[in-house]
Amino acid sequence: MKTLPVILISIYLFTSCKKDTNACKDYKEISGQKQLVDVSNINAPELIDTLNKHPELQLYSFKTSSTGWVARCNIFYKHLIIFTENYLINKGYNTGFIYASDTLRPQNISISLEPLISYQDAIKTAKQYINFDHTCISYRLGIYNTDISRRALKSYKLVWKIEGANHFPYAFIDAESKTVLMMDNGIRTGFID
Repeated sequence: MKTLPVILISIYLFTSCKKDTNACKDYKEISGQKQLVDVSNINAPELIDTLNKHPELQLYSFKTSSTGWVARCNIFYKHLIIFTENYLINKGYNTGFIYASDTLRPQNISISLEPLISYQDAIKTAKQYINFDHTCISYRLGIYNTDISRRALKSYKLVWKIEGANHFPYAFIDAESKTVLMMDNGIRTGFID
């Protein structure tokens, strides 16, 4: 009778660790630059004016509070997203001041915008380091600053972002050399007091 639980646990572990073939059969390309937040209901004329003057911005978050509003935007360069940079605009109702986080124009992006490796090769490379077995995979070509710790110096690379559902796991793969520039398996650990 003691062998029955061992057999059941073995069967469970064996079947639960297999690839979920129903998760996704195809890869999904993410592209485009349309606004991710509906601007028609936003009462922030300064923000709307900025978005109209700077088509390289893509609004992805807008939040209001009793003290003001905050907007976050992706920055694009020649229709490619710059993964490592975003633009923050906020306005305080009390002061009326508008604050912007950074310059809008990416500086000195003098890299080829044509990938030397395919997205399929980038996915194969990412799968060597991260388990994507139980998730749908999407991919996107974009630009990545490899020196994000220093604001003055920027070193850009063309990359493929390989990503699972709900944004995790993900990896940035150099679109020229197949080098993994950054990855996150989405697993978080910690202690609860």
